[in-house]
Amino acid sequence: PDSEDDWLHFGEIGEVNTGATGVGTFQLPAGNYAIACWQEGKAGGGKGPVHASIGMAKAFTAAASANAPQAAAAPTYQVSVSKFTYQGMPDTVPAGKPFTIAFTNKESFEITHELVVVALPSGKTLDDLVADAKAKGPDSEDDWLHFGEIGEVNTGATGVGTFQLPAGNYAIACWQEGK
Repeated sequence: PDSEDDWLHFGEIGEVNTGATGVGTFQLPAGNYAIACWQEGKAGGGKGPVHASIGMAKAFTAAASANAPQAAAAPTYQVSVSKFTYQGMPDTVPAGKPFTIAFTNKESFEITHELVVVALPSGKTLDDLVADAKAKGPDSEDDWLHFGEIGEVNTGATGVGTFQLPAGNYAIACWQEGK
């Protein structure tokens, strides 16, 4: 997994679990690129090789002459964080259709935040997620099924992510640390 840092990144669709869909929007200058997965594991779970090392990588070219499919514009939600509180996230988003979140870190001090979309399983609430984070700290993030994230947004910056969620209950959360 350390080899990931050897490559110049132009974006990421991170941590897409089985059954989930992650969507990203990229604007690339003309050139040659690759997509790759640096997650580790094997079929059925457990420790295993870096997925790129077993073929989960694909080269492609970005060219001005390439044809792109016409896509309907996805709704965009302007979500921000200030005083460790998210603002602007709607209570309901479209199921099974892409939507975009433009996430701005509006804290008045230097700190990094993220916006992680996780499923709330049947019987679980946002209060359960908060209690888990209080009890286990950043290790609690792995207790929740991820459906994408906008990671490491510093104060004054904006990160953008496109998501497509099956019908269900979800939460957004930040497992970064700091005060």
